[in-house]
Amino acid sequence: MKTFIFPVVKLTRTNGYVAIRADSLDEAQAIELSQSQLAKEFQSTYSERFEYEKKKFNPIHQQFFGDTT
Repeated sequence: MKTFIFPVVKLTRTNGYVAIRADSLDEAQAIELSQSQLAKEFQSTYSERFEYEKKKFNPIHQQFFGDTT
């Protein structure tokens, strides 16, 4: 019996926060941050959900990690 290798993507939902310095809450709420700014400033607090997605068979994965005979 052969072992066939399938790629899997793990998706994680992570909660956290960003710290915004401003003179007032209204001013802080009005600030728009880009995706790159959010990614740079993001502080993780916890991960609450994990999902796994099996992808289509890829011969490259088989070559590197599985049976080739």
